[in-house]
Amino acid sequence: MPNNQKKTPIKNNKTIDSYKEAYFSHLEKLVRDDKSIALLFQAFKNGKNTYAGIHRRENKTYSPDFIVEIESAIGSLEAIVNDPHRFIKENPLVVEVEKAKRVTHHSIKHMAQHTENIASVGNDGSVDPKRVLNMFIEDELKIYENRFIMTLVRRLQTFIELRYKYIIEHSDTRDSDAVAMTSQVKIGDVTYEMETKLKVVIPSDDEGHRAANQDLLNRLIMLRKRTLFLATSRFMLEMQKAAPVSDPVLQTNIMRLNYDYQNAYRLWLFISRYDQLGIEYKFQETKFDFNEDYLNRLAFLNLSSYLSVDSPNQILPDDSSKLYFYKPKFQKLNLDVDLTDERIFAKGNPFKINNNRETEAQIAAKLKRQKAAEERRLKKAEEKQKQKELAAQKRLEAKKKAEEKRLEAKKKAEEKKAREAERKRQLALVAAERKRIEKIKLEEAKKLEKARQDVAKIAIKRKKVTSNERTSSKSKK
Repeated sequence: MPNNQKKTPIKNNKTIDSYKEAYFSHLEKLVRDDKSIALLFQAFKNGKNTYAGIHRRENKTYSPDFIVEIESAIGSLEAIVNDPHRFIKENPLVVEVEKAKRVTHHSIKHMAQHTENIASVGNDGSVDPKRVLNMFIEDELKIYENRFIMTLVRRLQTFIELRYKYIIEHSDTRDSDAVAMTSQVKIGDVTYEMETKLKVVIPSDDEGHRAANQDLLNRLIMLRKRTLFLATSRFMLEMQKAAPVSDPVLQTNIMRLNYDYQNAYRLWLFISRYDQLGIEYKFQETKFDFNEDYLNRLAFLNLSSYLSVDSPNQILPDDSSKLYFYKPKFQKLNLDVDLTDERIFAKGNPFKINNNRETEAQIAAKLKRQKAAEERRLKKAEEKQKQKELAAQKRLEAKKKAEEKRLEAKKKAEEKKAREAERKRQLALVAAERKRIEKIKLEEAKKLEKARQDVAKIAIKRKKVTSNERTSSKSKK
């Protein structure tokens, strides 16, 4: 190509359509102006032709449920692995004073009870020990709770790795168009046979979910990295010879009362019950619409192929040439494996990489989608942060209201208690007064009874005196 000749880049479909229109307009003009070419075109159009074509659309959707569940719990796993619970054991042992590492109040108490371990006592009361009680402290890491975390980290790594591998090897969804044509044309005694198959394959947009799928895949990759860090941590190295935990998991006091261990337990239950792959597919296939205009274009394709072959046996038809005409046949297209469901679901079928080179427009579109995905992620993170701050503020207000209610309830309880004490005091006073009055009444009754008895005695005495006087009087008479 001369250096002074300009290259015209293909920028978009509108430009391609203009090239198509110019190309087929030229061929149509050639058919109109040349009788032999017109006969040749009719021969290829009405030959023994078979057509097959299909539009195939592949869409995938990643399931966010297991990613969200792991994201909510992996922070707790990291906190536990960085600062695990340990069981402290103290082993007492009497050793030579030179070998003692730590003297505690237990050592002094033991020395006071075992004077044989004293070497000498100074005039000032100082004691020179010979042997002392030393407390050897051991921290035991391989407790049940930590064995549970160790087993959970191993299961989580396997859980993520299997799904990550499946998603990576089966995420190449495509939108494709394929058309196949066979043609047999006879001009006089010469037979021409042609087979043509065209494929157009582009990465699928996944019905608008491509950016969201990529975001979920990035989150899964980050979870995979964080899980790998957990699996290779110092905690896991120290626990590698510990016995794993199996179902059912026992909830100890530490696991019930510690927030991080509770999160880990919920994650254990989730991955034990989750049996999904985390990816869903949707395939749609529709047949080509072979209308008259499209059949004419395919006939032009055969005509161009005929003209491009260099053979001494080629002839052009004329008015005396015998032409054979047939009705076109339409049949189902047999797709290659890389354009069928088998590519994704066939057992043992290796992952096939799409080697189609991306255009500048596709690369620009991909970068644009990545930028949009990053903007959505940042916006989502900002919104999530705002929600967290709002939730924290609501929790603070709720805590404040709860404290006010608690103080008010306490005040009411104290007032009620005071009222109850006052009521009891008043009742006690009334009862005491009633008791005092009853006592006074009883004393008055006793006094009255005694007075009545005294009056009766006086009356009886007087009666006797009167009776004696009467008797004396009668005897005198």
